[in-house]
Amino acid sequence: MEPSDASTLLMTVNVTFNVPLLTVVLAVLVALLLYAGVIRYRRYRLERRAEATARLIADYFRQHGFEVVARCFSILGGQRFVAVVESPPLKRFRYSHIIESSLILHLQQTTGVTVDKIFWRFPLAWQGGEALPAAGKAVEEDPYFAEHQARLQQTLGSYQVEDASWESYQSSLRKNEDKQA
Repeated sequence: MEPSDASTLLMTVNVTFNVPLLTVVLAVLVALLLYAGVIRYRRYRLERRAEATARLIADYFRQHGFEVVARCFSILGGQRFVAVVESPPLKRFRYSHIIESSLILHLQQTTGVTVDKIFWRFPLAWQGGEALPAAGKAVEEDPYFAEHQARLQQTLGSYQVEDASWESYQSSLRKNEDKQA
């Protein structure tokens, strides 16, 4: 190439594409995008299934006259579920393992969903705080809680805890030592 005027200098660039390699790169990118889409769809479908199972549990208890809040979590890649049921502390739920087995059987028969375990939570509505959705009545209005408190008072009866001085502690120790000797 001969040197020429600066205004007439042109440069040519040849770009060659390796078509088979470009095809492989594009195929890998498409496969990765499809795989990510399939994973997102499976997660979406699993979340919807868990929500539907939780609604079914709440409906099961609603049919029996109880208002509960339920949540489900998938285990083993969505093959099985674990349920968490939040309910007011009712005396009927004292033997919750019986209700649990009938609920698991009901879910298996109606939808084919396998629930491995149901965990129960019985929150109390505290005076100063805000009540939880399934907390039910206030503590004074809850007969089950009142019954438990009455039984606790009978059991403990005259049991009291109070502060004592160090001298009274020392004197009680001496009395015990004198009795043992």
